[in-house]
Amino acid sequence: TNASGLMVVHTTGATIGDDAGVFQNNLGMNRQFSSLSLTKIRLPTVANTRVFVGFTDQTLASMVGADNPAGNYFGLQKRAADTNWFWTQRNNVTTTRSDTTIAIDTTVKFMRTDFRGGTGILFQLFNSTFTFQSVFNGAANQPLSTVQMRFVCGVETQTGAARSIEHGYTYLIGAT
Repeated sequence: TNASGLMVVHTTGATIGDDAGVFQNNLGMNRQFSSLSLTKIRLPTVANTRVFVGFTDQTLASMVGADNPAGNYFGLQKRAADTNWFWTQRNNVTTTRSDTTIAIDTTVKFMRTDFRGGTGILFQLFNSTFTFQSVFNGAANQPLSTVQMRFVCGVETQTGAARSIEHGYTYLIGAT
């Protein structure tokens, strides 16, 4: 527990390329479900990190191990050189990134993902007081609605120092 509330801290080792985070072992979710997810995160140190928070058919190491990872995914991304958060999605071939215009900082963020029954994905970003900051209606280059995915929230250090990501929770609501 800290000023951000109850958060689980996932910390990398102090070697470039070390990663840490939380992920589901099993592939168990796809876009055919009409559901919502809500995730609470915080990045204690911004510099020299690569971050992914979202859904993918890849592993945590794959999602934070490259600026443009392979596979299927959608979520919030920070590449090592990014100063703003980006929405990202990939359909196993083509990657789309959209600048949220929200600077990456050390405050709590809430990410809401609306899976629209296979017809689209609506991403929203909120600040620590749950004030709306950014929206992205992901229509192009989405994973196929039948691709099975898992939740990933991870960080990779891009320097010889440990880095962390704090994960408060992820709720998946109404998977029908």
